[in-house]
Amino acid sequence: MNETIQRSIDRNFERILHDGRGAAYVGHEDWLREGLALMAKDELGKGSSPADTAAFLDTVDPAAPGIMRMYL
Repeated sequence: MNETIQRSIDRNFERILHDGRGAAYVGHEDWLREGLALMAKDELGKGSSPADTAAFLDTVDPAAPGIMRMYL
């Protein structure tokens, strides 16, 4: 995965995990990281650039990675 996107995944992993609603991922941190990666892959599949995909991840709701993981 592109370095820009990987940095965004790492940054948003920390942001979401330490958010008040991120407590839902405690003990399941791999779900959060996997969900963020799936969201990035989905955005890239829609033709978004790596920069646009990173910006998208920066705005994602804390519940979205878990939901994305459930559906894919």
